[in-house]
Amino acid sequence: DLHVDERTLREYVAARRCVLVPREAFIRAAYAPGDQSQFDFSPMSVMLAGALVVVQLFVVRLSYSGRFMARASMRCDQPSLFEGLLAGYAAFGGVTRTSIFDNATTAVRRVLRGRHRDENEAFTAFRGGLALNVAFAAPAKGNEKGGVEGVHGYIEDNFFRPIPAFANLDELNAALVAFCNASLLREHSTHHETIGDRFTREQPTLLPLPAVLPRPCVTRYARVNKFAEACFERNWYSVPTRWAHRDAVIEVYERRLRIVVGADVVAEHRRGFGVGERFLDPRHYVTLLAHKHRAAESALVLSDGRIPDVLRGLFE
Repeated sequence: DLHVDERTLREYVAARRCVLVPREAFIRAAYAPGDQSQFDFSPMSVMLAGALVVVQLFVVRLSYSGRFMARASMRCDQPSLFEGLLAGYAAFGGVTRTSIFDNATTAVRRVLRGRHRDENEAFTAFRGGLALNVAFAAPAKGNEKGGVEGVHGYIEDNFFRPIPAFANLDELNAALVAFCNASLLREHSTHHETIGDRFTREQPTLLPLPAVLPRPCVTRYARVNKFAEACFERNWYSVPTRWAHRDAVIEVYERRLRIVVGADVVAEHRRGFGVGERFLDPRHYVTLLAHKHRAAESALVLSDGRIPDVLRGLFE
């Protein structure tokens, strides 16, 4: 019997695999000005207010010039996607004829045969309002949007290493805008000219943005409970008590939400990203407390320093 050690066998199999299953070859692409853009999310670590958190970095990149814009969000969801698209194309001053995206659930409900996709309604409505034509990359084919993935790597190496620290998300995004603008002075990785020079030629070829831009939000339906609270993603948000036991529409933006009952916007809150949080506004309960004043001593809405200064004297 012939005995072969494991290492020799592995080397033989690896060599045969290269012959029987050769590695995929690619064709280098050339883009005309205004022809294509690519966008995608990627997680990044950053210190915010002294805590290490993972943010979702959204990047949109013009394929001809290499010009890119980046924006950090707490979630990789539709409001963050919509805010990122608006910020990116507003910075470019227009949209490209086609834009490449992956098959994330923020846009696609189901991957169909070939390049066909069953888009979700919110994404279809938003990109229609932005006059943005989107083509989806083939599943597991990251090379089809390799330009934006390369930018993610560049930003990670040059902005997020070592891990930077910021007071809040607004400060982080302001620094990202400055970083993206400074990249205009970089030389394009393929062409011997700066990204800024190529963008100067590309910008006039972009399609103009619509006069009225779509709102970067999604809507959800909720029932206001007996405590005058509406629930979204297992967090609770108060409304004035006169709207208790009513059906409501919640407009969810990237970092805030609005609660609408009928034709009235009855409450606005910052958006919670935890679980079981309660965002209660004491002003929503003043009218009810006037009738149930003894409840003020144990009311959750007035506990833990929630009382505004304008109401503290009345409470005392």
